Amino acid sequence: MNKVANTYAMEKRYFHKDGRVIWVLLTVAIVWNTDETPLYFISQLKDITERKKNADRLHKERQRLNNVIESTQIGTWEWNIITGKRTNDERCYTMLGYNKSELEPHQLSDIYKGIHPEDEPKAQALMDECLSGETDLYHSEYRMKAKDGSWVWMESHGKVIRWSEDGKPMVMLGTRQDITKRKLVEVERLKTMEIISDQNKRLINFAHIVSHNLRSHAGNFQMMLELYKLENDEDEKKHMIDLLMQNAENLTETIANLNEVVSFQFDNNKQTKLIKLDEQIRKTIVNIQALVEQENASFSIFVDPDLHVNYNPAYLESILLNFFTNAVKYKHPNRLPEVIVSAFVEDGHTIIEIKDNGIGIDLELHGNKLFGMYKTFHNHADARGIGLFITKNQVEAMGGTIKVFSEVGVGTTFKIFI
Repeated sequence: MNKVANTYAMEKRYFHKDGRVIWVLLTVAIVWNTDETPLYFISQLKDITERKKNADRLHKERQRLNNVIESTQIGTWEWNIITGKRTNDERCYTMLGYNKSELEPHQLSDIYKGIHPEDEPKAQALMDECLSGETDLYHSEYRMKAKDGSWVWMESHGKVIRWSEDGKPMVMLGTRQDITKRKLVEVERLKTMEIISDQNKRLINFAHIVSHNLRSHAGNFQMMLELYKLENDEDEKKHMIDLLMQNAENLTETIANLNEVVSFQFDNNKQTKLIKLDEQIRKTIVNIQALVEQENASFSIFVDPDLHVNYNPAYLESILLNFFTNAVKYKHPNRLPEVIVSAFVEDGHTIIEIKDNGIGIDLELHGNKLFGMYKTFHNHADARGIGLFITKNQVEAMGGTIKVFSEVGVGTTFKIFI
């Protein structure tokens, strides 16, 4: 009426005849007389109820999406693949300790710039698979460098939402989330699993040591007593009694060592002692003397009496027992067992070398599973496939390694690097 505008429009609600409330777009135009006085109004009504309902639903969906994004602390990004422009929301920057104004918009060449060098190849390969249509969705986890120099673990999802007529990607939308806390929990979980696995290995080691070490003593006692009953020569009987006494002393020491192993198994600070290697080797041979005499085996020892090793006594005894008994048990059928034991220092490592003239091992056939659990390579009644597996674990638990050289029909040499 004041000639400020010729038309106006407004959205209003009306009561329908049936009682419903409907939304209406009211548009009004004024018609003027030649003397510039208003003649009449022209009004138009349009039912916009469905549009308002759709707008309301869209608003609620957007609000719900915003609430989800806010509650999950997810950042969103849009990538115009044609121009290379990448638009991130504020959270994508704050995750890395930046304000949005501190960084220029990402271009294509900068997308992987802040990703950890170890993670970038995989992240890019996964993106390439999505852009080529090989995968429908992009999903990758990688580390990005934050403003303070630390590395932040990110999880990114994305999808190409627009393709050209010739099948080329044009626009991609995605999210990014800080998953550093989750990754730290995963690391701790892995550490816990490693501890549990390590404890299980230690328990297996301990069970083997108890079984192997004590069984060797018990078997030696039994065989010596049987030989004693069959022996008529008094001097030989006296010699056997001396051997039994020495074996009894060794058994007492073995039990003491096993008590230390109980603590050793559950303590990462390995309990070691300075051991005279020559003395321990000879003592171990005494512990299997009955087997040695039964098989008419001979041991030749070439070890400096002054050579010492800092080692766990129970482990060393178990390792030597296993190699010595194997060297005798797996003898060649056409000759008496001969075992040569030597020790020397090389490149800062003490090396124990145990060489036999037994039946040997086909390393081309069995080499990759020689130290596997329950792996046997000969039809021997006592073969259980556990000795070499446990022995290798014991040597490695003390920071050493084992090398093996063997020829079928000639013999086997084990080198133990302590």
